[in-house]
Amino acid sequence: RIPFSRNFKLIVLNSGISRTGTSGFQLAILWIALFITKSPILAGLADGMSALPLLMSFLFGALVDKLPSKKALAIFISVVRVLSIFALFLSVAYSNIIIETLSIYFVAFVIGMSTDILNSVRSTWGKQFLGEAQYQSGTSIAQSVSAIAEGVGYGISGVLILLGIQYAVYSFSLIFAVSIIPLAIIRNDKTDVTSREKNLQSAMMMGLKAIFGDSRLRALIIIVLAINLAMGTFGIFVVYLVEDHFHLSAIYYTTLALSVVLGTFIGAVIGSKARGKIGHYSIGSIFPIALMLVAMGNINSIIPDYAITLAIGVLIGLI
Repeated sequence: RIPFSRNFKLIVLNSGISRTGTSGFQLAILWIALFITKSPILAGLADGMSALPLLMSFLFGALVDKLPSKKALAIFISVVRVLSIFALFLSVAYSNIIIETLSIYFVAFVIGMSTDILNSVRSTWGKQFLGEAQYQSGTSIAQSVSAIAEGVGYGISGVLILLGIQYAVYSFSLIFAVSIIPLAIIRNDKTDVTSREKNLQSAMMMGLKAIFGDSRLRALIIIVLAINLAMGTFGIFVVYLVEDHFHLSAIYYTTLALSVVLGTFIGAVIGSKARGKIGHYSIGSIFPIALMLVAMGNINSIIPDYAITLAIGVLIGLI
């Protein structure tokens, strides 16, 4: 078996640390936004801001592809991510609701944008640093590390919020700062772009043409946005349920999120073995999920909600 290169191991390490911070922060920001604004609608906009860069993800991909060295871009956007979260830390300390709310939206957008750009960079690096014989196993390892890191991020999110909002924000900025270290150690990441068009404007036009010229691509973007909207709405619903309805700590919010993740994993395993069109599973899952959400809103105990969120996760995994 050919050993993986040092650069690939650093990519996986960066991905794991970054994914831990991203998943944890995405949970925490909903709780923080609702706590500060006291409005589910305003809190929901925070999730919308993090999903907004998805509209530009193909532009980011075209941009990254044109750069001979991705390392400088990856480090730069990672530093911007850390600084944006630190700005949120300062705004929370300042205790002005308008500044805090605007800072939340700004940070949510930066987190979404940086995640898209870094995913594009890591994807390009994966093709560069893995040989043909390693690509399948290397990709599988990277995905496994990312999945584990996501669960860890969900797990620590509630604990950090319980310790205090400022402490949670500071901790996430520290996690993202640590994720820069593997990027800084990566060497020889330059690729030959002499045969490609290096013009940045040309790269962006290619991305726009890809989006508007391919109906399947447009449909994929719409589906991804719809899924993010649904998950964001569900997230706000659960935060409101735990924080305002049951008046419980963020630990319960985290455990409910982990329940959904576990259910999604189970549903994905079942779905991989099932036969039939995905549209049939999607349509068949929507109505039961809606009924379960109604049930969650009318149950006066959080214990049954764990079974419901697990079932919802299974249905999401099937989709």
